[in-house]
Amino acid sequence: MNTVFSLTQQSSIAHYFMSNLRDINLQAHKGNFRHNLKKIGYLLAYEISKQLDYQDFSLKTGLGEKQTKKLSEFPVLIPILRAGLPLYEGFAEFFEQSDSGFVGAYRGEYKQDLQNKLTQNNNQYDFDIDLLYIACPNLENKTIILIDPMLATGKSLIKTYQELSKQKGMPKELHIASVIASEEGIKNVQDALPKANLWIGDIDEKLDKKSYIIPGLGDAGDLSFGEKV
Repeated sequence: MNTVFSLTQQSSIAHYFMSNLRDINLQAHKGNFRHNLKKIGYLLAYEISKQLDYQDFSLKTGLGEKQTKKLSEFPVLIPILRAGLPLYEGFAEFFEQSDSGFVGAYRGEYKQDLQNKLTQNNNQYDFDIDLLYIACPNLENKTIILIDPMLATGKSLIKTYQELSKQKGMPKELHIASVIASEEGIKNVQDALPKANLWIGDIDEKLDKKSYIIPGLGDAGDLSFGEKV
């Protein structure tokens, strides 16, 4: 079975960073908010690094030789714009020789009238995901890390991976990194992408009618960079 890992499944400093991100009185400072996302990126990158492939090698120190290990290949880092950028920065500092790709994905128009029409399946508004920008290296037989701070329904991540696989080649291994995920979103990703490994800061139970995570933290993109108009 593939990995579903949460930083908060054990008591650690991750709880402190997650609390700073969620607290409405602290998250209003954009620089601090981005910096805390970056720190979660550090922690998730470290955890993912434990599952990557390594090879032995020998290096010379000032006084002798040391047998150690190095990554067989650096993973390709792919944030979903724009909200994924601060989290990506943490990954890029850990995996400093990684190639990177960038995907612009956002929620398109709601398919149903927002006032009175809900989908019958889950009492939620339905919406499309629009992908308007992809800049990415060849992904054939690569290990990739998709980076998106909020895994709500999972639609953005699923569509992004499917489109990347079509356009850029089939990766050999998929890791998904998010700061907060809903239980429903995790299930949706597992159903659609059964080989994906999920690395999450914290897991919340619910989505609201517009498919935002509750209690979540709000709109990570707006909190990082300002409100969209």
